[in-house]
Amino acid sequence: MKLSDTLVAAAREEAGLASRSLTAQIEHWATLGRGVEKLLLHSQVAALKRLGGGVAPTPAMARREAVGRLLRRLTTNQRPRSGLAYLRSLGGPRYGMNPKYPGLTLRVDADGKRTPGRFEGRTFVPRPVRRRKSA
Repeated sequence: MKLSDTLVAAAREEAGLASRSLTAQIEHWATLGRGVEKLLLHSQVAALKRLGGGVAPTPAMARREAVGRLLRRLTTNQRPRSGLAYLRSLGGPRYGMNPKYPGLTLRVDADGKRTPGRFEGRTFVPRPVRRRKSA
């Protein structure tokens, strides 16, 4: 496994302060990273990574206060959102399936509009849905 010199230097410094070996420090950071990724949204993890100025794939180069502030903000501002609010926050359409439209893909726009259709090549083409006639 190859690690950047920047990450190794930061881990070596932190390991000395925490009375850990270099390997134990990197394992410690990996364990914490796994936990953070399971708790935060992808956009929140990306914000945390940006604290390091993009130098390393971790906020190792960021100041502790900045990391602490961001983690507090991310974890205290977690409010339950409706599915529609979540889709709006993501922007752009999302695609899925619906048993009501067998064989078709369902496009769900950010405003909640649902459109059945198919992909032709890489383009979504809406399909009219045939209504069953009542007997």
